Amino acid sequence: MIQAETKLRTGDNSGARRIKCFKILKGSFFKEGAISDNIIVSIQRIIPKKKVKKGAVMHAIIILTLKTLYRLTGFNLKFSKNLAIIIDSSGIPIASRVLVPVTYELRKTKSIKILALSSRIF
Repeated sequence: MIQAETKLRTGDNSGARRIKCFKILKGSFFKEGAISDNIIVSIQRIIPKKKVKKGAVMHAIIILTLKTLYRLTGFNLKFSKNLAIIIDSSGIPIASRVLVPVTYELRKTKSIKILALSSRIF
């Protein structure tokens, strides 16, 4: 679960490498965020000459967490990193590619654009 002050990595090519969560906006709980929840983040580390600036406050969607994801089919998924994708205020990703596989649960939040940009869907 992602809480305030949690540091995450990004799974896209927007230029941000590390981000820090400030607030959970649309989550299962307002204290903890899970996969497909919207959060407000601050950019901590960047790649030079890219779309984002260090210290900028932006929106993001959580795509992978360390917490085990239980599905109704009895299948369990556990990932090794906390990852998020940076989006604009309307919900469209800033990046042109998603570099990591994403989960099928993003379809519930109508993040179809993120699913289209990713190479693999679990």
